[in-house]
Amino acid sequence: MTLADGVARALQSKGGWAAEAFEGTAGSLHALEVGPGRSLRVNFVQSPALVLGSSQPAPESPEVGLEVARRRSGGGAVYLAPAQQVWVDLVLGADDPLWVDDVGLSSAWVGDAWRSAVAAETDVPPEVFAGPMRDRRLGAVACFAGVGPGEVVAGGRKLVGVSQRRTRTHARFQTVAYLRWEPHLLATAMGGLPDAVRARLVEGVQAIAPPATPLDRGTQWGVVERLVAALP
Repeated sequence: MTLADGVARALQSKGGWAAEAFEGTAGSLHALEVGPGRSLRVNFVQSPALVLGSSQPAPESPEVGLEVARRRSGGGAVYLAPAQQVWVDLVLGADDPLWVDDVGLSSAWVGDAWRSAVAAETDVPPEVFAGPMRDRRLGAVACFAGVGPGEVVAGGRKLVGVSQRRTRTHARFQTVAYLRWEPHLLATAMGGLPDAVRARLVEGVQAIAPPATPLDRGTQWGVVERLVAALP
């Protein structure tokens, strides 16, 4: 049984979740349709990409040759590269018991699961951020420069980003945690960043894997397995 099969079996035995894993370009992975029921999808990017928020202007001078994609959820830019992050989408139907109409509270359960998944990787106990959006202006440029409800922080440093797309039938929570955090890659991809955004990305973000941990598919699946174990 593969790791992917183990994750799928664990999800199907608790809470009716279905599990899938896909590999492709960032744009193709964001374009995949989702069903209305409970599902978890692990996304593996094949090449580096700059992913912009739904209403974010495109950079004037992005890195040459880099894929530039756009997601339908809000927030600022995210840099993705093979094996550098764990990207998981979680989907709920509008009739699900976990559904909350208040957008400010609706991702709390997502943050709770992620907090459990990353707790072993932090010296300071992680917390789910529950206040109004902090540093909204910075976060509109780069997702990890701001902090919003449902996201996970430890000692003031952001560990897990969460964006959300809601329709009448379902909500799609797109979540990312970095195994390695290299803010210069995002700055280069965008052709430069404002000083305040750059400073926040350097000081206010924490990776979830120890420095000696290999950046590979197995490391990514290990985080996913811990996340699955913590899902309601």
